[in-house]
Amino acid sequence: NVVLNVLMVAAGLTTILGIVAAPFVVRVIGAGFDAVPGKLQITTRLTQLLFPFLFLVGLSALSAAILNCHRRFFVPALAPAMVNIGFIAAGLALCPLLGAAGYPPIIGMAVGALAGGAGQLLIQLPNLWRVGFRYRPLFDLSHPGLRRFLCLVGPVVIGVSATKINTVINTFLVTFLAQRSVSYLHYAFRLMQFPLGVFGVGVATVALPALSRHHETRDRESMRATLDRALKLVIFLTAPCAVLLLALAHPICQLLYEHGEFGPADTAATAQALMLYALGIIAVGTVKVLASAFYSLGDAKTPMFMTGLSAAVNVGINLGLMHVIFFRSFALATSIAAVVNAVALAYILRRRLGDIGLREVGSMAIRVLIAAAGGGAAAWLLVGRLDAVLEPVRLVGSIISVGAAGAVGLAVYWVLASAFGVEDARTVRIRGIAQLFLGDRRNET
Repeated sequence: NVVLNVLMVAAGLTTILGIVAAPFVVRVIGAGFDAVPGKLQITTRLTQLLFPFLFLVGLSALSAAILNCHRRFFVPALAPAMVNIGFIAAGLALCPLLGAAGYPPIIGMAVGALAGGAGQLLIQLPNLWRVGFRYRPLFDLSHPGLRRFLCLVGPVVIGVSATKINTVINTFLVTFLAQRSVSYLHYAFRLMQFPLGVFGVGVATVALPALSRHHETRDRESMRATLDRALKLVIFLTAPCAVLLLALAHPICQLLYEHGEFGPADTAATAQALMLYALGIIAVGTVKVLASAFYSLGDAKTPMFMTGLSAAVNVGINLGLMHVIFFRSFALATSIAAVVNAVALAYILRRRLGDIGLREVGSMAIRVLIAAAGGGAAAWLLVGRLDAVLEPVRLVGSIISVGAAGAVGLAVYWVLASAFGVEDARTVRIRGIAQLFLGDRRNET
């Protein structure tokens, strides 16, 4: 309750300050928007509308942390999907209404984000009640738990925000390119974040309490076993997502975005950005697991420093390529920076803990990638044939072709992974995945 109340005050003040300072912030980050009449003004309005999202998502994150401490993982892992639902609902219903009324349709997306943020918090409240949490207006700044929280929160926030920090840097630089470049990267980034939010964050969140308990009991062997299991699982789950986003990038973007003023050229550009973002999905998921291992050791500074390293790599690549391959350089730089971050964290953690099974993880990753490539090839071949057959019923046909191709790709991946001896393909079933997020108390490792 003390942390909650301090967070509400801090997030509330930040929200108010952000709304007031939005014109200045937008002018700095979106410096290139001045070249387009009215773009700076609409961006400022959107920023002011979206700042309350910070307050909502802060409370949602703390709610998720409380539930995770009680080994309730499913609802916190599901909650971020409410934001996507808010975006989709706004895009389908609210944006057209605002456009017809003479308002900028994009305002509807901001409203959708706020609705999704509220949903992300509200969906967790029943579970908070079930685990015994009751709100109290406590504000004891001398509480030892609050002091420890404040000492850790800064480095932790920076450490887990490598991708977000790189995105902010990208946004500043990309504003100097063609007008729609920011939109292409944003739409592609949202799609990239979906599998990471479900699997990358999910596995890291489940692993952290177990890793912390093993560290407290000085059980290094169990800690290494848990880390090995988490790394293999996150690779097993994110690899097919990355490859399917590569194989189906164009039909997915066409299905979701090619409506109204968003034309075929926009679809092609967004798909190119998505393909380059997809290259870093496995690395970003791995970073989340490795960072959790450092946090369980009480070390929040190493992930923070590695974030600085990855940000430097990101900026260097962007400055070198942004005038060569344009907006594509930003997606590519994000993926390369994630790989650098993952390799650096793994190297340092190996020196800290000794053998953490990286050779076995690497061998498994190669087999998984080959299996995922087979699944991606099957999906790519099938979606092309289905699109040709279902062209007369375009929207329904796109849904069927993308859905069928994705399902076939996953099935082929599963079969090949099993044939290659990947343990997770043989043991993970729907029940096992449910236990992952709901919490299996019989075997924490």
